[in-house]
Amino acid sequence: MNRMNGMLAIIAVGATVGACAPTTISPNWGTSYQQMRAHQALNPTAGEMAIGTVHFVSATVFFLTLAVYSFFIFTKTDPSRPMTPEKKKRNVVYRVSGIVIVVCLAAIAILNLVPPGPIDQLKPVFWLETVASVAFGVSWLVKGETLLKDRTDGRRPVRSL
Repeated sequence: MNRMNGMLAIIAVGATVGACAPTTISPNWGTSYQQMRAHQALNPTAGEMAIGTVHFVSATVFFLTLAVYSFFIFTKTDPSRPMTPEKKKRNVVYRVSGIVIVVCLAAIAILNLVPPGPIDQLKPVFWLETVASVAFGVSWLVKGETLLKDRTDGRRPVRSL
């Protein structure tokens, strides 16, 4: 598990470094890929293409790893203990979170295959990455039992925020 966490950290760095790639369309660092794509004026250098590729691959692997954590790792149960009703609910949340992340990645892939259009003004990649991040955040809060905590005294669990 520690090795996987270390690899995830390296992948996250690769995704953030790639996001800082300069563009040939403008010296303004705030120019987004979607804006450039909409204007059909993207003529990146070989170095920029390499940085963009590192970002794309790193971000994809990063989000897929988060989906794996949610769907497969968080759902593991100690076989020596019976599964509580709360654990069953948590497993549903984990699996839904993992599915949401994968669906967001698939939508991003589809968006990159279609020609530019008016939807690019809405920054769909940003919003899909945000939804995927929030999905994992919910999964993480549930895993830490901030939400859906196991009952300890036979009564309803106290939900602390």
